[in-house]
Amino acid sequence: MRAWSSVYASSVLDLCHGRHSDLVWQFWAPASSRVDVTIASNGGSPEVGFGGHIDLGGQTKQTARGRVLVTGGGGSIGKSITRRLLASNTPVTILETSFHPDELPRTSLENQALLRVHAGDIRNTTALASALTLDVVGVIHLAAVSRVAWCQRNSNDCMDVNERGTEIVFDALTQLNTKDHGKRWFILASSLEVYGDGSLGSDVPIREDDETKPGNAFGLSKLAAESIVQSRISGLMRETTSPSGGIHAVVLRLSNVYGDIYDHSERLVPSITTQALSHQAIQISGGEQVLDMLHQDDCVDAFMLAISHINTSLHHHNKWPFAPFTSSPSFSFEVYNIASSFTAKIPSLVDTIVTLTNSKSPIRYIATDSQYPNVYRVDTTKARKFLGFNARVTIQKGLRLYVKTHLQHLSSFLSRTFESTCWQSSAASKDFEQQYLDILKLDGCLAHVDLDVQGEFVGLTPPDFEEGDHWSVRPLNAATHKDDEDTTHQSDPPTLIRLRGWERETFDGAEPSYLGIWRDANDASIAPGPVKLGKIFETNLTTSSAGKRPLVDWELHVNPDSRESTVRLVVPETNPPLQLISPTYIGGNFSLAHVDARSDNVWNIRLSPTCCPSPPPWPFSQNDPIEWSVQYQRTSSARPFRASSAKALCSRIARAQRKAQADLVALSSTDSQHHQPHSPKLSRLPTEWAYANLPACSNICHDDHPTVCLDTGDCQCVLSSCVARNKFPFTDYAYMNDISFPPPSTAGQKGQATLEERVVRASWRSTLRPQAASYLSSHPRFPNIHVAPLTPDDADWLANLRGLNGEMVEPGTLMNEHCYSADAQMERGLMRMGSVPAKAAEMVFIRHYQGRFNSDGRIDHTYQWVRQNVEQFDESKVIIPFTHDWGQCLAFDWNVWRMRDKMGLTVHPLVKSTTAWSVMGDLNSPCYRPHQDVVVSPRTCLSTKLLNIFSSISSVKPARERHVLATFKGTLWGTGRLNRQQLMCNRAGWNSGERSSRRLNGLEEEGPDLVTLWDNTGEYDYMGILNNTIFCPQPAGTTGWSTRLVDSIFAGCIPVLIGHATHPPFFDMLDWSKFSVRVETWELAQLEDILLSRYFIDDIERLQMNLMLVRDAFVYPLDDMTEEAAQKIILGSQEDNARRGPLFWALHSTRMKMLTMWPLDDAYDRP
Repeated sequence: MRAWSSVYASSVLDLCHGRHSDLVWQFWAPASSRVDVTIASNGGSPEVGFGGHIDLGGQTKQTARGRVLVTGGGGSIGKSITRRLLASNTPVTILETSFHPDELPRTSLENQALLRVHAGDIRNTTALASALTLDVVGVIHLAAVSRVAWCQRNSNDCMDVNERGTEIVFDALTQLNTKDHGKRWFILASSLEVYGDGSLGSDVPIREDDETKPGNAFGLSKLAAESIVQSRISGLMRETTSPSGGIHAVVLRLSNVYGDIYDHSERLVPSITTQALSHQAIQISGGEQVLDMLHQDDCVDAFMLAISHINTSLHHHNKWPFAPFTSSPSFSFEVYNIASSFTAKIPSLVDTIVTLTNSKSPIRYIATDSQYPNVYRVDTTKARKFLGFNARVTIQKGLRLYVKTHLQHLSSFLSRTFESTCWQSSAASKDFEQQYLDILKLDGCLAHVDLDVQGEFVGLTPPDFEEGDHWSVRPLNAATHKDDEDTTHQSDPPTLIRLRGWERETFDGAEPSYLGIWRDANDASIAPGPVKLGKIFETNLTTSSAGKRPLVDWELHVNPDSRESTVRLVVPETNPPLQLISPTYIGGNFSLAHVDARSDNVWNIRLSPTCCPSPPPWPFSQNDPIEWSVQYQRTSSARPFRASSAKALCSRIARAQRKAQADLVALSSTDSQHHQPHSPKLSRLPTEWAYANLPACSNICHDDHPTVCLDTGDCQCVLSSCVARNKFPFTDYAYMNDISFPPPSTAGQKGQATLEERVVRASWRSTLRPQAASYLSSHPRFPNIHVAPLTPDDADWLANLRGLNGEMVEPGTLMNEHCYSADAQMERGLMRMGSVPAKAAEMVFIRHYQGRFNSDGRIDHTYQWVRQNVEQFDESKVIIPFTHDWGQCLAFDWNVWRMRDKMGLTVHPLVKSTTAWSVMGDLNSPCYRPHQDVVVSPRTCLSTKLLNIFSSISSVKPARERHVLATFKGTLWGTGRLNRQQLMCNRAGWNSGERSSRRLNGLEEEGPDLVTLWDNTGEYDYMGILNNTIFCPQPAGTTGWSTRLVDSIFAGCIPVLIGHATHPPFFDMLDWSKFSVRVETWELAQLEDILLSRYFIDDIERLQMNLMLVRDAFVYPLDDMTEEAAQKIILGSQEDNARRGPLFWALHSTRMKMLTMWPLDDAYDRP
């Protein structure tokens, strides 16, 4: 992950001598866990045309008579123009700040010798001079801040890039002419936004010479760019003897361009389409705007026609066939409207895309953004007359092709991912299989062992774990770890292995025992039959006891079928092999038997290492069945013995690919003329959504995955924190007043801006998800809330609530532990806002105190009482807070499997239609509904310390000054124990507490030597370790939420989220990829190396800065604060210098959900 930074010296990406390689998603997986699946054909080459796009343009002949410089050539229009030019054997140079070579298709590489790519900013004169070589005959100037929304975020930089950047490029072209007195041309991409709403909204189509009156910063900047070019041309014309040869300039005022699948994901058509393909909410701002939609192929035609027009005019001895705005034999300036005249309202575009994708996306309407014109209606007569331009691609045809290209790209990506991930590539598989079968790496490992009992995996438990004198099998929730030690390797297979219980899980320091059997000391033979795996201690290994001696060395046989990750334990030197056989039921007896190799039960053991002294990868570590059960199930407590995360992922990739292929077939089989868009039937109740009760789909984080979601057709796509490919090179300057090039000067020690200075210059809006940013940009008011009255029982309880010393206290008073009081804090914040009458309320808040004894048993009575006593009660407008572990499941257990057994498929009927404000966002249980509930932050018992010690950002130590790379200390029981244990092991090359010579990337010369602390805090107390650690891993607890997350964030320690099974607080509003990092569970074995190699100091400082911008969302007021101070902390406002507390985010998140309309099922026919 490398941040974009300004380029001072140009660099050339040589595409002429290297072969193009596909960039595919890399997922570490052992070769021998293959799953048999069938992959359908791709439905045609994914590299159809440029960037996977079929070109519908009509202008394919060679137009330019030399090399063309395309500034911004890595953008959507730039790539398409480059493709068209290369196809006509025209040499092209691209100058681009953020260029992605993998978006170039193989077809363009046939002409790759014609292509040069220069990395640099157009305002960097060094980079520009290297790109403007003497063989350049013309410039297509596309480089710009090219979106209205982006210009809103930093109007200063927008104007600088679009106006000053244009000036620099044009002047450089003029300077180039002085070297050879050439005649060159300059085409500027402008926008219809220069006219503004006043002009575009008229009934008469606007012509090029009509009034320009931009209504937003983007339009102003484009008009300024046009003025620069026109004034420069006028100035050159006034020169009596021009050393600049000749320059002919054309301005193309473009309509709304669409059609490239690599376009910015926030643009209108890409955002609608990706949301529709994944059945996630489509958000519409306003909806009454009438848009002219210009397909990118028609847009490229306009540029090709403009080049041809200039060349033709030059060929006719500089005699122009018309009177441009400004002209002479050597210079000219022309302006053209480029639009399609195919118009549609946004709801119509949504209906078309939803129909083409057969989507069940919810629809949300928000307030109109006044920055955008309501009507786009222009006259293109001039372009038609003098350029020969005529748009050919209708909206229906263009959108159909766009959806088809997306599906082809998705199908191709999934197919490639399956091949590279799921063991179909033979060469890679063989290399990895050799590592995978290196059983010696298990020596000294900590592992857990599971046995096949009637087709399900059951944990093997040592005798010292419970009262008893023998090893046994226990249910899933009690699966126990073992130490695999004293492994020796003979000259020939098999390998011998010893298994003993883990010291940490024995009671009262009792000695752990080995897995083995007692046999006659004088008779080496062992007979088949029942055996008791009794207690065998270290002292028993060297001496006999009562004529018996122990057998603890087992032959470890590995299943030769590489699709499985199973083993068996065999008594050494027995022929035929005498194998340890699992009990036939939980609590049953083990036995020894000669098993037929063809028997299903021959490979009856799963051995899953969690911590090993040898470097990873470790055998079987990818195929942990417990990890599969936690990460990949939601309501089922089934535990199939052969299940694994790797197999499940590959199965889902294959099924998602087949679904994408089926969607392609369905789209292709329909006649576009008869496939009319239709508006789906919508409900305001989320419970009626067609996908409401489906489990969450898996996500794959990869630049080339269009939707992130693995949609298999039987799951619900959910939000992710995947880091999106940055298509906007000036992201770091959004919501600021700084100019991105040259970068602003820094301050502070060693020339670096302090953390506090960086935070002051930045904006909290940069941490928002796109839909949340759009919603909040209109400055919506807080909804009107009615806080429901207390029941008589609750009122009496509150009136008599006493503290430890008998004093009167408020509910939710902070304690040293069990601080389930976010509910009371939210209630107080709402009451301070002012509870409106029920009839005037948009939402009704029902008070629910989960810190109260038997609170979950009381909620039934409370809910019914409120329903009877609140006028016009509507359960779909009800909010109930849940601040205990399992939220709205209204139950408790220590592990997820028993909770699944208790709850089944759904939550309590009481909360079916309500919005839950819950601290629990686990996707692997039925207790969280990602489309309906709001995940709020828990209240940490350390609130007082956090707010006192880290009261200001200046109290938070900057990441570059911290000495601890990562740390974690926690308990080892309950759900999530495996991840916690994996974190606390000593990994190869990193010993906890030992200072290494390794430093952060970018601080090799001046940064502190780094240390990791696992299962201890070293020389620090808890607050000290938080303030001295760069990365704080957040493994799952009993459920995924934890107050440790709150503590880490407020102290500036970057959260490391593990896996994808949990949504942290306000996940639908905040873009967690901006202030946290995520690792897969299988990456924990290399965590330190991954953190050091993946993130540079500028990445880390950006993450920490963003963390400071959002940290107020996670902390609640202290009990002794004044009402005014408390309200500033829990609520706040949108003002840049204000706090935005938990209630701010909860209210706006709820409002967005209640504005959403939900598509109904076509038919109610589910088992």
